[in-house]
Amino acid sequence: MRESLVSSTALDDDLAKRWRAAVHDYVRALRDASVDRTSFHAPGPGWNYYSVRVEIGETAIRLLLNAATRLVAASRDDGVARIGPLEFVDLEAPESFRSAGFVVPTAEDLLKPLVSADLLHLSPAERRSIEYFRPDRVGDIVFNWFD
Repeated sequence: MRESLVSSTALDDDLAKRWRAAVHDYVRALRDASVDRTSFHAPGPGWNYYSVRVEIGETAIRLLLNAATRLVAASRDDGVARIGPLEFVDLEAPESFRSAGFVVPTAEDLLKPLVSADLLHLSPAERRSIEYFRPDRVGDIVFNWFD
């Protein structure tokens, strides 16, 4: 699993659309869940992933997509905009994403300490960013704040 977390693949043109559809399928599959439709964010300066806020009962999470690796994850969302390491949580009922062709690592996978073997498949520019920002965990390079 570690190699698939940090390697990258070509980006499909329809990937963001498939992810949005999977997000809506995910929310429909859960009880008492809703998508904050105003919170869809594409990658931009400061982060390398798509995200959307989802409320499940009294809890809010942010669903994340790293398009280059087709990885979907979740982080806690307390409503405060964050730049920096995310608080990864396990994605409840990830089947909607898996059936759409995405990979869903566990929070445990994302929270593993970063080791040099994790950097083998990265470009020189990505390695320089990692040397500069010094992320601690695998998830910090997959869903990073330094792009």
